[in-house]
Amino acid sequence: MIEAQHDQEKQLKLFEIDADQSSLPLSNGSSAFCDPAFASNKTLPLHRWVPWIAGFSSDFVRDALTRYLNGKGTVLDPFSGVGTTLIEAFLLGHNVIGFEVNPYPALACRTMLHAYRIATETLRYEILRFQEFYNEKILSGFKPKSIVPKGFKTRAEFYSPQVLHKVLIFQDFIDTIKSSDVQDLFKLAFASTMVRYSNYSYEPSLGRRITTLSEQLSLQSEYTSTALLAGLRRKPSRPETP
Repeated sequence: MIEAQHDQEKQLKLFEIDADQSSLPLSNGSSAFCDPAFASNKTLPLHRWVPWIAGFSSDFVRDALTRYLNGKGTVLDPFSGVGTTLIEAFLLGHNVIGFEVNPYPALACRTMLHAYRIATETLRYEILRFQEFYNEKILSGFKPKSIVPKGFKTRAEFYSPQVLHKVLIFQDFIDTIKSSDVQDLFKLAFASTMVRYSNYSYEPSLGRRITTLSEQLSLQSEYTSTALLAGLRRKPSRPETP
């Protein structure tokens, strides 16, 4: 279960709707369904962190919540996915509860909902600490303690041996982070980029591709660092509760 609460707690009655608000247009005068590819999610704080093919428009969610909830309460999403509904509801001041059976979107949803609890200085410190940890282990020929999960199998090697070595070093570093919120953020940074520097690609489903070793090593460093820095730049502050 995924949960996030504001200080206040006042649950609305079921279907408590202000009729005068039921036909309000969006701020731009158009419908939230005008973006069927949900392209806007790719540029928005939090929503852009995780590309998710089964997602839907955050504008649509915000519009629905604004139209049909005329007070603060608790929003329940029984199939929360990566958390589009829960995030928008929480940003609007509602308490939220969600359920998700898939571990990856559940991680994404929990991480994005709890991101406001991470101080920017703390995240910046952990990024710098990771860079020092990583460089030291690479130069010393360190053998990672982390191992590939036993149930993780693909037709061909998911990573080249050199890239896998770097990935496991990254996993070792995550184990040294004391804050569970920061741990989740580092896990999500890896999970959202892990296919890009592998021997596979989305075209549109997961398929085999051939890349050179130098390409894989370059992509692994570039994408992981970019994802973490994006979290540093785009981490929102805690929403105010009226």
